[in-house]
Amino acid sequence: MIKDAWLTEAQEAINSLEDLETKLNLNFNSSAAESILVNIGVKLDRLESLLLNPPTRPILTNEDLDFRWKMLSDIQLRTRTLARSVSASLTCPNRPSNVPDIGSNDNTDRYNQDFMKTVYSQDQKELMKPLLFDDENRSQVENELSFMSMISLRKACSTFLLFLGLVALLFLVVLLCTTM
Repeated sequence: MIKDAWLTEAQEAINSLEDLETKLNLNFNSSAAESILVNIGVKLDRLESLLLNPPTRPILTNEDLDFRWKMLSDIQLRTRTLARSVSASLTCPNRPSNVPDIGSNDNTDRYNQDFMKTVYSQDQKELMKPLLFDDENRSQVENELSFMSMISLRKACSTFLLFLGLVALLFLVVLLCTTM
């Protein structure tokens, strides 16, 4: 596995999550926790964007991409769980005992993982498909683009010739006026 900026940023997000979990277990200020969650959300958006549009270097294998998607999914699930915990503590500071704590979120995690698997299986596969599948479609698009460029070239030439004709006509009018 190549250590790059994506992995460094993912590790920073994980460290922020772990710090926030520890602080919430110690009854940390919930409004400050919200700002930390926002920062983690920004990092997650950036990580997802980089996975959807991977850089040319380093070249990532399919295994690397799968590992990174799983890592991102795990971080997102943990972030959602923490966000629920923070929002629950903001809405009702004296939480009833039937609301699960951060450490007892096994059922929530299982549900979230099942939900995320279905969401990623539907959405992400569609996003990862190339827009052009075969050479036939690619050549059709290239033909349409060359046809469009021919139309624009034709319009440019006709505009230039029209301008040139107007200049010649103006020259003839000036020449006739001066000889009379």
